[in-house]
Amino acid sequence: MKFNKVFALVICTLMILLIFIGSIIFLAISGSTSTTIPDFPNEEGKPTSTPTTYPNSKVEPSKSENIEISTTPSQSISPTPSASTVPSIDNSKDNTFYYIITDEERELLARIVTCESSICSLECQKDVCSVIFNRLESGKWRKDMNGDGQITMYDIIYYPNAFTPASNGALDRCTTPCKSAYEAVDYVVKNGPTVPTYVRYFRTSYDFKWDGYSNYKVIDNVYFGYFNDWKNGAW
Repeated sequence: MKFNKVFALVICTLMILLIFIGSIIFLAISGSTSTTIPDFPNEEGKPTSTPTTYPNSKVEPSKSENIEISTTPSQSISPTPSASTVPSIDNSKDNTFYYIITDEERELLARIVTCESSICSLECQKDVCSVIFNRLESGKWRKDMNGDGQITMYDIIYYPNAFTPASNGALDRCTTPCKSAYEAVDYVVKNGPTVPTYVRYFRTSYDFKWDGYSNYKVIDNVYFGYFNDWKNGAW
């Protein structure tokens, strides 16, 4: 009977010990599974807290602000002009200009001046441009080349065999006129021709050998000339 009491006491002690050890193990496991959310550095390198959303939690969506979208067109920003950019002159509102031309005619003139005298001085390019305007004012080169019912700068430049670059296609291939060509065109448009109105021919290296034809000037190996009756007033 005494043995049974001792045995029961030992069993109870062991059970209490097991329960105690089990409690310690449970607490140790619970402590090791707790999660610590690390801080992440922000743009300045300082730690910042990160919000945590737990499963099955109800998150209220944030209300978006009413943003008014302006319908006013934004101001156009012009690119920075390069060295080759030449501004267009608006001669439609200024009666001090000697000639009135369109932007398309200005571009065409700059291209033909480039083709005919790109390696020449600005003075020579002004003279070349002046000859073209002199032809526009004369009664000789009067052929409607594009069928628009009027004689324009296009008709003068593309008149049959009038200018070699227009005849052989070089003018059509010239898409980037030189800056000095624009300057020459703008000068003549503003101030008028730099050669007399009866000077309506030019060519490189030598004069034309026509009867009644005279030289007016030579510049940069470009020879400018006229027919004598033109100087006397004939067109």
